[in-house]
Amino acid sequence: MATPEVCNPKWLPWINEMLPTTDVNDVEHEFMTVAKQRELCPSGKLTRIECVTTSGIQHYSTGSIGTTCDVISGLTCRNSENYPIGCEDFKSDTTVNAKVIP
Repeated sequence: MATPEVCNPKWLPWINEMLPTTDVNDVEHEFMTVAKQRELCPSGKLTRIECVTTSGIQHYSTGSIGTTCDVISGLTCRNSENYPIGCEDFKSDTTVNAKVIP
């Protein structure tokens, strides 16, 4: 009989790879690559995401227009939709549910 798999959710490290610019064509995009996900938790599936500014403000409270935050594509904010101010510096964090065999 096979050993049952146990779901062990955990938060992965914050992602903040991009720095905002004032270029109208710039896009702030923070996301977990498939390669990074496999490196950190090979048997896991991303299930939750949190997107905040580097000062801790939730993405939906910044006033940025068109900012999205979802598990599949991460955080996206386009300067062109927020001109002339542009996007803030965001970071994202994801939860992974890992299959662990006890």
